[in-house]
Amino acid sequence: MRPRITVYLSEGQLDYLRREAAKRRRSLSSYITDCLLDYHVEAAPVPKPSTESSPPFSALLRDTEDHIAAEIEKRTSGASTQLSKQLMVLTAMFDRFVLSNLVHTPEVPEANRSNAISSGERRYANWREKRSRGCWRSKAATIFPP
Repeated sequence: MRPRITVYLSEGQLDYLRREAAKRRRSLSSYITDCLLDYHVEAAPVPKPSTESSPPFSALLRDTEDHIAAEIEKRTSGASTQLSKQLMVLTAMFDRFVLSNLVHTPEVPEANRSNAISSGERRYANWREKRSRGCWRSKAATIFPP
């Protein structure tokens, strides 16, 4: 009887190994055995001059790097998708705002331009003050929840 080894895998990992074994028309155990042996032939450990024999950590390091890279990719792709959606909404809102202002605000004659500029600056300062106090955040959060 051959020795038996127990390995702990997630469902996804086990499904992946089963699919790969089926593609090659091999049993799961023979496929995993060949994978392990091939892996250690490719990444043969460099012998250390010390008297202690330590296990090869290259396999662990490679798996960890792959796991970190996959996790980074997963998290950043979801964040960029969410950010893209929010930017599209913001762009559409801003475009509608500009259109509304251009349609409803008459052009100011040259004689009244200084009064219009001071009025606009005053209203803009009021808007910035309200924004800094957070008044607009609560309204935006109810309309566009995160």
